[in-house]
Amino acid sequence: MKIILAYTLFYFISSQLVGQVKISNTATNPHPSAMLEIESNNKGLLLPKMTDGQMQLISNPALGLLVFNTTDSLFYMYVDTGWTKLATGQNCGTGRVRRSIVRGV
Repeated sequence: MKIILAYTLFYFISSQLVGQVKISNTATNPHPSAMLEIESNNKGLLLPKMTDGQMQLISNPALGLLVFNTTDSLFYMYVDTGWTKLATGQNCGTGRVRRSIVRGV
């Protein structure tokens, strides 16, 4: 376990020298415009999950902070006016997503 932790720390420290990070099973470089690139053809990205109360208790959230709110099962992003629902809708797997952004949540 200590070896894995040491390797992980070394990887992130050395990556900062380059300024870009790519998480992938391939040996390709990240896209020049990306600070972080995650590439996979069989896995997704899991963002932090929390209740609405936990989300509201985040002290001084950064602009653009993303979380999955388990109270209403929606993604939220922090913007200058507060937490904003990113999208609502059903049947996401079929491509029939109603795209809407709700301000002032």
